[in-house]
Amino acid sequence: MIEQGEIIKIDNDKVIIKVTRDSDCESCHLCEEKSDGSFIIEVPDPGGLNPGDLVKIEIPEKKMIQGALLLYGLPILGLFAGFFIGNILSKLIGLTSSQELFSVIIGFTTFVLAFLLVKYFYKKKSGPFSAAIVEKINKEASDIRKDPVCGMNVSLENPPVSTVYKGQTYLFCSGDCKNMFEENPDKYINT
Repeated sequence: MIEQGEIIKIDNDKVIIKVTRDSDCESCHLCEEKSDGSFIIEVPDPGGLNPGDLVKIEIPEKKMIQGALLLYGLPILGLFAGFFIGNILSKLIGLTSSQELFSVIIGFTTFVLAFLLVKYFYKKKSGPFSAAIVEKINKEASDIRKDPVCGMNVSLENPPVSTVYKGQTYLFCSGDCKNMFEENPDKYINT
């Protein structure tokens, strides 16, 4: 998966990039989401970059598959393992009338613990979806415009969303920004 983003900060050996949330990751929410629908991602600093630069970042497909298996598979495995362990424990301690309830409670608890473990691992270790900068986009070589709502740079070559107002085309980083613009275009044009 390749995405385009704008560098907003360089912090020690990390580059902090603002990226528009794409439909592939709308339901994930592991990244820090902003009110305009974009999200913030940290990647290792390859050097030679500055805030405001446009870059392409990539999460290799293999990493996406591994990450999805970890993100979804480990909690489900925890659920089943917890249910199985709860069933055995309930027999060992002599619970006969509420054996299934005990197993479900233990299963749900291990599911939640596995999910929290995955989330902690993701935050602590840059996660299974480790991205890398693959290309710096030359602003002069490509025609770049600012999203009138959030101010993010948007390329004319591959605009995610656009609309025409009073004969002029406006580009947006997301459908949310486009919708906000269409509700009151003059608010954003005259600012």
